[in-house]
Amino acid sequence: MPSGICKGCGRVTNSTTSNWWFTTTKDHATECYAAYVDDKWVKGCAYDKLNRADKYSPIHFVDKLIKKKKL
Repeated sequence: MPSGICKGCGRVTNSTTSNWWFTTTKDHATECYAAYVDDKWVKGCAYDKLNRADKYSPIHFVDKLIKKKKL
């Protein structure tokens, strides 16, 4: 999975924890749901936009990443 800098917040994210594949250019994320900071996952700039009630929402995956201490 590609990793890069989120254009929304300037932190490192990847294609599974951002809107990467839904952007028009497909070469970067414009908002992220999780960001990788100091060797751990934290809430991204668009985390609060995710729909917890939607079973297909990436929030369930993102929450699991954030709860881990390290990868």
